[in-house]
Amino acid sequence: MRYFIFSLYFCFYPALAADWFPAAVIADGKQIDYRPLDKATKPWRICTLLPHGKDKYWWGVSFGLLEEGKRQRIKLGVYQAGGYENLALQSTAI
Repeated sequence: MRYFIFSLYFCFYPALAADWFPAAVIADGKQIDYRPLDKATKPWRICTLLPHGKDKYWWGVSFGLLEEGKRQRIKLGVYQAGGYENLALQSTAI
């Protein structure tokens, strides 16, 4: 049963993924509806550094970054910056 529900989630996932915008945000002290671009204006290659990859929070952040990168049609690399216990390594990674 668990696998059935899990597979149903992925059947409807593309429809759910596009429904997050417009998002109400505050910019310059005013509330506006944020709408992302349909695709990037150039074929960007972007590197992202996350503090570490050991907990599920950062897994979720990584997943969101990669999905938005696909949607924007850009190349996105997600890397671990060394972990919370290695602050000096994180600083040098930037």
